[in-house]
Amino acid sequence: MKAILIFLSMAIFNYGATAFANHEDLRSCNLLQGGGDAWPWSVAQPFPWDNIEGYWALGKRQSTFIRAHVLSSTKNRKILSLSIHKDSICSKPYAKGMGYIDINEINVVRALVIADNLKFQLKIAMFDSHDVAGLSGCEQNIVGLSMQTVGRYNNLKISNPVLGGPNPAAIQNAVLKKVPPEALSDCGNN
Repeated sequence: MKAILIFLSMAIFNYGATAFANHEDLRSCNLLQGGGDAWPWSVAQPFPWDNIEGYWALGKRQSTFIRAHVLSSTKNRKILSLSIHKDSICSKPYAKGMGYIDINEINVVRALVIADNLKFQLKIAMFDSHDVAGLSGCEQNIVGLSMQTVGRYNNLKISNPVLGGPNPAAIQNAVLKKVPPEALSDCGNN
């Protein structure tokens, strides 16, 4: 089966907001430019466990979404289930995985997500947009994501990353926006 590229990252989260007014909002504050991991992980805000649940639009890709589901959020154990939906919010998951809080980075969720013949490593955190260089047009609190392909099966060649870039194995960075629950009304049972 022909594997499909790397999706960029997820993450804009308006900490106080519950939904977005229209699709224009999905076109601003999308992607950090430049190579490498562009997020200032050392200044990440406390992870928004109470508000992370639901679907998140991946940058400019209005057809690619990440679903976050909190499996555990106790003092000693914090686990997040993630699935990537690449064709639409109603599509079957393309990739699935689990994320956790590392003892050394208590505000950052690290996840391994697997899709057919590919493995992706994700890092997710909430930031004050003023702490992130090169980002404009964002609300104060955003959720940032970095994503990197960390494994391939059967010597699979990766080409044409979803959000562009010459090297699909390079770290890609994005800002996501929370999708309002009413956007799921046409999906049936989720």
